[in-house]
Amino acid sequence: MQWRVGLAALLLVTGLLLFMLWQQGWLSLAGLQQHHGMLLAWSGQWPLAARGGFFLFFVAATALSIPVATVLTLLAGSLFGFWEALLLVSFASCSGATLAMLLSRYFLRAQVERR
Repeated sequence: MQWRVGLAALLLVTGLLLFMLWQQGWLSLAGLQQHHGMLLAWSGQWPLAARGGFFLFFVAATALSIPVATVLTLLAGSLFGFWEALLLVSFASCSGATLAMLLSRYFLRAQVERR
């Protein structure tokens, strides 16, 4: 039961963070074009952190079914190059979809069974 409370808190914080980024325009194509130079410099200065952070962000967005996958895929291609972005996005989208399935199966099971 404790893991459900922790998971709910993590999902709530992640969802709020993604919603705030969406409201500020960071997750739109225009917002990413505006900040592309800064993101490119940051990913060049901190390559492992940029790739790891992008991977986790993409997994969270996919697991919570937030419709930003196209914009994030284009961002990955522009920041990391085609092949590296292909690997990052492929594994992140599969991981996010698996996490979404597990969340719905174990976390939301009682709500679905009541209907």
